[in-house]
Amino acid sequence: MKSYLRIALLLLICTSCTTPGGPMLEMYQPKGYIGPMAQMTDTFTNHAGSEAHFFVLQKIDEHNLQHSGESTRRANLGRGFRMTPSMVTRTVAAIEQTFTVAGFVHFATDAQTIFRDDRMVTAEIRFTPQIEARYRVVGTLDPAGPKVWIEDSAGAIVDTVVQASDRPR
Repeated sequence: MKSYLRIALLLLICTSCTTPGGPMLEMYQPKGYIGPMAQMTDTFTNHAGSEAHFFVLQKIDEHNLQHSGESTRRANLGRGFRMTPSMVTRTVAAIEQTFTVAGFVHFATDAQTIFRDDRMVTAEIRFTPQIEARYRVVGTLDPAGPKVWIEDSAGAIVDTVVQASDRPR
């Protein structure tokens, strides 16, 4: 039990070094790319005070991105169990790429993260965004099988819905 408390204290100390910030707008394009772009937005559902279900874009090809989990943590620093989601929208190149998306329960405090199930699901989705189109990362975090996918502004799924099938029940 002492080791859990040490880990919790260490995580609290490490996360307290960040600075608060508002919603992020990010642009990612491959090196040397000059061409048409599209937009991709992270989303959330089931916001209940100190937690919410987040669906985020984590990487494009092998490039790590800032996402709404990180933006929300910064924006809510020092608020304890109160949390207001801070979603990130980014501009992406309208070319075929691999988008790594994730769904998880985002908690307001590190203690919740240690002792609760985040229902994490990740997927790699390869597709070509349409020029000037708007996309969003969405999903469900049903305990029996969390799912994540990308859909366009009309709600059409751009590839397949990915479900975490190897999660313990």
